[in-house]
Amino acid sequence: MVTGAGGNVVVLAKPEGLLLVDSGSAERAADLVGLLGQKFGAAPIGVLFNTHWHLEHTGGNDAIAARGVKTIVAHENTRLWMSTKFYVEWEDKYYQRRAPASRPNKTFFTSDKQPFELTFGGERVVYGQLTEAHTDGDVYVHLPEHNVIVAGGAVTAARYPCSTTSRAAGSAHGGGDAELIGLADASTLIIPDVGPPQSAPTSKRRSRCCRRCASASKPSRCRAGRRGHDCRGYYEGVRRALQRRFCTVHHQCLSEHVVESTPGHRGIED
Repeated sequence: MVTGAGGNVVVLAKPEGLLLVDSGSAERAADLVGLLGQKFGAAPIGVLFNTHWHLEHTGGNDAIAARGVKTIVAHENTRLWMSTKFYVEWEDKYYQRRAPASRPNKTFFTSDKQPFELTFGGERVVYGQLTEAHTDGDVYVHLPEHNVIVAGGAVTAARYPCSTTSRAAGSAHGGGDAELIGLADASTLIIPDVGPPQSAPTSKRRSRCCRRCASASKPSRCRAGRRGHDCRGYYEGVRRALQRRFCTVHHQCLSEHVVESTPGHRGIED
């Protein structure tokens, strides 16, 4: 697992090449490619998964494509977002179309039968959509041999909790938490968008906590709201208290971390 590249990047190394989950940000793409070269030489990149379209997870696609990646896997909605120029009002920002070579070239639809499975270097790689999650195209990537699930933006650890009332961070967003927890056992490691790997029990506890926190922000659930007052101040206080207790620091320097083996794990080469 590589941190500091934008979002977390997971690398699976096999004799015939590399499989990557996410590519980090454009600003750190050269550093990521350099690190891959230091660790793996000229090993080809056979498969790149994009867990969703956000730039901290797909910004490095151009550099990875230039290195010769064969297959970029994602949900069809991720490909559509990356193929379109659009404006996000709350950010006051236009997102430009991505270069054709950097867009996913192997996609699936929500209506398709899932999960999907491919074999890379003799190892099973299972993937599918997380519905009601971070975006409309979130994908998880499950490495059963390592007992690891890469969850992308559907799970966050280093900026827990988020301040939006419609999504719960520090665990899976929306309905995605139940899907992830259903795939995991007590020893499964879940790789979040940024920050350190999370155990499945930790993710489950944070999910419950975040749902309570988000629920508390609804006018019908707090005393001020029942009296017709704005309860956002109350919610912000809850958010700050939880952040002081749970937040971890994400250092923005490119570094590599071995996902250590525990019973049920063989680790991830990185």
